[in-house]
Amino acid sequence: MSLKTKLMAKRSKNKRVSSIALPPEPASLPQTVEIRKILPVKPAPISWKVLVQALLIVAAGFWIYWPALQGDWLWDDDLLVTDNSRLRSFLGLWDIWFAAPTTYYWPLTWTLLWTEWHLWGNVPLGYHVCSLVLHLSSAFLIWRLFHRLGLRFGWLGGLLFVVHPLVVESVAWISEIKNTLSLPFFLLSCGAWLNAEEKKPSGYLRSVLYYLAAMLAKSSTIMLPAVLLLYCWWKRGRVTRQEITRLIPYGAIALMLGLATVCFQDTGNDPNALEPGGFVARSIGVGTALFVYLGKFVLPVDLLPIYPRWALDSPSLFEVLTLPLLAGVLFGLWTQRKGWGRHVVFGFGFFLLNLLPVLLFMMMKYETMIWSMDHLVYVSIIGLIGLVVAGMGKLGDMVPSSLRLYGMGAVAMVMAWLAWQSHGYAGRFIDQETLWTYTLQLNSEAWVAHNGLGNVLVQKKRVPEAIEQFEWALKIKPDDAEAHNNLGNALVQAGRTSEATEQFEQALKLNPKLAGAHGNWGNALMQAGRVREAMEQYEQALKLEPDSADAHYNLGNALVQAGHIPESMEQYEQALAINPDLVDAHSNWGNALLQTGRVPEAIDQFELALKLRPGSADVHYNLGFALLQTGRSAEAIDQFEQALKINPNYAEAHGNLGVALFQIGHTPEAVEQFEQALKINPDYADARNNLAKVQALEKAGPAKK
Repeated sequence: MSLKTKLMAKRSKNKRVSSIALPPEPASLPQTVEIRKILPVKPAPISWKVLVQALLIVAAGFWIYWPALQGDWLWDDDLLVTDNSRLRSFLGLWDIWFAAPTTYYWPLTWTLLWTEWHLWGNVPLGYHVCSLVLHLSSAFLIWRLFHRLGLRFGWLGGLLFVVHPLVVESVAWISEIKNTLSLPFFLLSCGAWLNAEEKKPSGYLRSVLYYLAAMLAKSSTIMLPAVLLLYCWWKRGRVTRQEITRLIPYGAIALMLGLATVCFQDTGNDPNALEPGGFVARSIGVGTALFVYLGKFVLPVDLLPIYPRWALDSPSLFEVLTLPLLAGVLFGLWTQRKGWGRHVVFGFGFFLLNLLPVLLFMMMKYETMIWSMDHLVYVSIIGLIGLVVAGMGKLGDMVPSSLRLYGMGAVAMVMAWLAWQSHGYAGRFIDQETLWTYTLQLNSEAWVAHNGLGNVLVQKKRVPEAIEQFEWALKIKPDDAEAHNNLGNALVQAGRTSEATEQFEQALKLNPKLAGAHGNWGNALMQAGRVREAMEQYEQALKLEPDSADAHYNLGNALVQAGHIPESMEQYEQALAINPDLVDAHSNWGNALLQTGRVPEAIDQFELALKLRPGSADVHYNLGFALLQTGRSAEAIDQFEQALKINPNYAEAHGNLGVALFQIGHTPEAVEQFEQALKINPDYADARNNLAKVQALEKAGPAKK
C-alpha cells in the first residue's frame, strides 16, 4: 500500500471514531418527566382475577342502591317524568328533538325517558334499575380508561366511583338520570380519542360522535375539549397545532349546545329567583363550594340534598380567601410541572375544568337554595379518584412487600366504610317524606325541604301539619312564591278560603308566571261557590301551562257546575290525553256522559278508572249506577256491594243497592238497604221515597219478579 493510501485510510479511520461522540443531554426535560406510554387495548381472555374484580363492582353497586331501587318519585321527578306530556306519544318524541324546549335541550335524555315510559310507565323501579346500570357502565369505563393511562390499580378507580357517597344523589334520584346517561358517552369519547392517537380507524370520528351524544344527554359535559387539551399537555409537555385543529369539531358542538342550554334555561327561570351580589359574590360562593366538595370527597359524612347556605353578603375570612388559596395551590403545582406536579395538575385540573363552569356560569334554577349540590360533581369527581389511584400506585412501589398485606387491608376497610355510608344515604331517597325529614334534621333552614314535606303531608291529608311546614318555609324565605302557593292550597283544604286567596295573590305578585297559583286559586273560588271566577283562573293557568292535566280537569269540573256539559267533556278528554292515569278525570267524564245519556261510554270510563284505582268506593258506585241504567241489575249489585265494603257508611250506595235488589225481586233485602241508607242520612229523600213505594207495593200485593 502506498503512503498516500495509508494516510487516507488513517484519516478515514479517525473520522469514523470522531462521529460516535454522544450529544449532550437536554437540560429542559429531566428524567422524572417521562410519562408512561398509553397502553393499547389488546384482546385477551378474561382472567379469573378480572372477573372477580368486575363482580365486586357490580355487587357493591346493587347492594348500595338496593334501598333506592325500591324508592318512589322524588322532588321534581313529576316535572321530568310523571307529568311530562311529551313522554306519552310519538308526536312527543318529535317535539323532544325538534320543538323548542321549555327548559333544557337534552333530547337524548328525554328520549331515554320516553322509551322508559313506554316500557314501564309510572313504575319507578325500571327507571332506578336503568340509572344504576348506566352508573355501573361508567365504573367499568373508568377502570378501562385508567388502565390505558398506565395506572396500576385502575379497577380500584372504578370501584371507588361506585362506592363513594358523593355520587349517590345522581344515581338514587331519577331526575339525575341525565348524569348517569351522559357520563358513559363522555368516557367513550375519551377512549376513542386514545384510539385515534394509536392510528386506529374511525377512532377520531367515534370520539366526536360520542361527545355529541354526551352533550345531547346533558350539557355539563361541555368541558371535554379542554380536558383533551389538558391530556395532550400531560402526555408530551406541550400542545401541538394539529391537536388544536382536531378539537375544532368538539368546540363547535360545545358552543352550539352550550348556548342552547343557557338560552332555554334562562327562559324557564323565575326572573326574581337569581341571587343578588354580582360577580365578586358569586366568585366567593364558587370558591367556597369547591372546598366544600373537596372536604366531602375526603370525608363524606352528613351528605344532604340541600346543604346549609353561606351568606355571600357577609362572607367569612376563609370564604374570601378560597379563590386566592386555590390560585396559590395551582401556581405551586405549576412550578413542579416537569416532575410529579404534572400528574397532579392533570387530575386536579380535570376536577376543576368540569366543575367550575357549572358553578360559575350556569344560571341554575336551584341557585337561591344552595351553592353546592352533590350531583354537580358527578363527572368532575373522576379527576380526584384518578389522583387517589395514582397515589396508591406510587405508594405501592414504596411500601416494602412485607407491609403490602396491611395496605390492602386498609384499602379494603376504607372501601367498605364508603360503601356502608353510601348504602345508608341511598336509603334516604326511598320517598319524599323520608328525604325531607332527614334533610331538616341536619339543615332546619332548608325552606325547600319544608315545602316538600308540606306537600307530602297535604297528600296524606295531614293538613294542619302541612300548613305549619309551609309557614316555616316562609319564615325562612318570605319571597318564595311556591311556598305561598302551597300554603294557599293547604288553607283551601282546611276550608280557610279567604286566607288562601291572600296567599295566591302574594304568590302571583312574586311570580306572575306561576300557573299552579292560578289553578289553586280557582279551587278556592270553586269551594266558595264562585264558579265563573274559578273558570277564569283555570283559563289563566292553561295560558301559562297548556299541558297541565290538572288545570284541564279542574276547568272541566267548573264547566259541569256551570251547566256546560259538552264543554266539560272536552276538558276531561284533554286532561286524559296529557295524563291517562288521572282517575278522577275518567270518573267525572263518565258522570258527564251519563248526564247526556251516553251510558255505554260512561261505563267504559268508570271501568278504566277502576283499573287505575281498584279501591275507590266512588268509582264502584258510579259504575254500579251506570249499570243500573242499562238494566244490568246483577252487575250493579256487585259494584254497590264493592263500594260498601270500602265504605260501609256510603248512604247513596245503600240506596241504589236497594233499587237494584228490588228490580230482581229481592224486596225484603231492598227494604233493609233503604232503611240502612236512612240511618246514615235521615235526609236522604230518594231512599225515603223508594222505601215508601216498596212498602206500599207490599201492602198492595206480592212483588212481581
